[in-house]
Amino acid sequence: MPLKYPNKRKRNGYWKIYDRARIKDFRKVWEFAKQIVEEQGTPYKKKDNRGRKPNLTYVENAAICIILVCFDLSLRDTEGEIPLLTNRALDHSNIDRWFEKLDDDYVYEAVRKLGTKMESMFNDGCYIADSTEYTTTRYYELIDGGKRAIELLTLKMHILICYIASIGLLVVRNCFASHGDAHDSPIFRNYLLEDVDLQSGRMIHADCAYFAIENIRKCKQLGLKPNFVPKENIEHSLTLKIAIKEYDNKARKKNRGLIEGFFGGTTTETDNKIRFVKDRCRKTYLALVALKHQIRTYFRALEIKALRFLYYFATTPIILGKYLQD
Repeated sequence: MPLKYPNKRKRNGYWKIYDRARIKDFRKVWEFAKQIVEEQGTPYKKKDNRGRKPNLTYVENAAICIILVCFDLSLRDTEGEIPLLTNRALDHSNIDRWFEKLDDDYVYEAVRKLGTKMESMFNDGCYIADSTEYTTTRYYELIDGGKRAIELLTLKMHILICYIASIGLLVVRNCFASHGDAHDSPIFRNYLLEDVDLQSGRMIHADCAYFAIENIRKCKQLGLKPNFVPKENIEHSLTLKIAIKEYDNKARKKNRGLIEGFFGGTTTETDNKIRFVKDRCRKTYLALVALKHQIRTYFRALEIKALRFLYYFATTPIILGKYLQD
């Protein structure tokens, strides 16, 4: 008997939305990147009239940084694309300067705003938290067992995802970049759960690294239902005992691994490696990686919303006729 491909029906709809959304359309991403910067305000401080006037506007300079990461371009490749987009020129060294001036907090805010827009489009979902490591090209010295050692410098990307089950989208709700040795637990409560509007009553999944009294209390203060894998061989307080009792392993297994869809995409494209030398640029790059995923997801969400709208009118002829009469 010939072999059959599993889950073939599920893939048809995905590629239809993927193609229609045009998530890799260069000019479409360029225009949307400028729109993001215009709505949020320029990330650069305006100076007095001293010095030479920049070739591009502040909005275009910020959008160029987004384009650089969205399409994984080098500085020189980006330099070659600028005349096609703006009819002006910008040297690769100047692109590097504008990238260095871009603040990662500014990018985090853009990620959160897009996440809020997408989550408001649909009424279902749950939250998932996790992290992954990125490697750099630099080494640093440390003391290991009383001896000096050299290790490769790594960074860690912490992500809070909203999984919208009805359409299968992974929406980034918040993100943060830290040193590779940073623990997930304090980053989760001090950064990922801050400055973000989360829907109360929803479940939030994470592994045992997030199982802590402070994290559980913080989630419940926000109206969330923490579903963290319990730690073994520790003395449990009343808060942790209640969390263990409420723990839903079946729901965690069903949803927790979906966040790997985000990490799998970044690994496929860049192998989770950072080529920037300065720490500021590395953290900005990681923030823009999250924004890249957010932009592509937003295009898909808009396309799915449009298809749902057309399907609703196509299957409801009475309402369609009344709409045309009005």
